[in-house]
Amino acid sequence: MRLLVLAVLLPALGAASFWALTQGPLAPSSLEGVSVDSLRAAAATLAPTGNGPGSSSGGPPEPERPPIQVNRTHETYAVTGETVDDVLRSLLDRGPREGDDIFFGLTETALDVRYDPREISGGCIIEDTEVDLVLVVTLPEWMPAPGTDPALLRDWGRFRRALAAHEERHQTIALDGAEAAYRAVAGLYRDSCEEAVAEARGRLERLGVEASAAHRRYDADTNHGRKEGAAWPVP
Repeated sequence: MRLLVLAVLLPALGAASFWALTQGPLAPSSLEGVSVDSLRAAAATLAPTGNGPGSSSGGPPEPERPPIQVNRTHETYAVTGETVDDVLRSLLDRGPREGDDIFFGLTETALDVRYDPREISGGCIIEDTEVDLVLVVTLPEWMPAPGTDPALLRDWGRFRRALAAHEERHQTIALDGAEAAYRAVAGLYRDSCEEAVAEARGRLERLGVEASAAHRRYDADTNHGRKEGAAWPVP
């Protein structure tokens, strides 16, 4: 398991934060059962700092969803082969790479948080909070030859759907984290702008730590997708 957390804080008129998390197991070079997982994501959970509008029905108020700008791109790579082992070799040969690391599926996430601290009477408040989340999802696509064993087709379908669902869950966690980042800093008030910016930065840094824990818990619970069927060869 690799783990990389990158946090860069850029002061401007206000302050900006950009961070990302990368983790995921290597795909083995053997032809044994392969646990499939990959992600680069920034995500975490943090209690909201405010309340949404009340419900007109008299029930519990629905929490207001923060305004997150999401840019999602789906990419694929071609897989070939007419046997289980051939397909595995193709996955290993053509799967996304980062250095020496090979992945069967990859979710890349970049989170950009921007905000402006504004002096007001008696203190400082964080305003104009903007959060951009970029998701790039890479998954394999196999074009089987005519006459391919129906059992192999069935196994691939199960594997591909499970892998896509696993990556989708990581995207959901990333979106939850983006919303948490917005709530963490939007409307933050302190006695001075220096204190407000320091608190905002601290909260975002803690989110980076919590991001690692959130994704690692999910991977531990699913054995990196194996329990969900994201393994090749299919058990």
